[in-house]
Amino acid sequence: MDSLDVATTIERLAALEQFSLNTFVERRRRRPEGAPTRLQEHVLVVARRCGHLAVSEVSALLEVSPPTASQLLGTMEARGWISRTLSPDDRRRHDIALTPAGQAVVAQAEARRRARFERVVAALDGTERAQLVALAERLVQILAGQAADGEGGL
Repeated sequence: MDSLDVATTIERLAALEQFSLNTFVERRRRRPEGAPTRLQEHVLVVARRCGHLAVSEVSALLEVSPPTASQLLGTMEARGWISRTLSPDDRRRHDIALTPAGQAVVAQAEARRRARFERVVAALDGTERAQLVALAERLVQILAGQAADGEGGL
């Protein structure tokens, strides 16, 4: 493969990003009624990793106002995916935790995501898979260096 300059690389990656966005929008259109949105799935995954999460932490994570986060969590609670309780340490704080139904939603979402990813990776040959991993590791290394310098991510 030929070498690319920075501008051409960014242009080609932007086209891929547009394709990815279109795919995401199409997948959203096919989302079954009552299934979690990607945002709801994200909150469920983070809540599972953290155990308990405060509403204020969800607000900060999603970069939305506390009332917006609370509304999202209210929908998720009504669907039985999370429970909200007063924190035993701070009576002003509400913690969320996954219910068994929320755990099942996370497990299903992760299984679907992994199956999609496996189909994509399986289409690559061994050399391409090695290149993909090496490039991903290099990108993480560069981004980590920028974060250490205070520049943040992409």
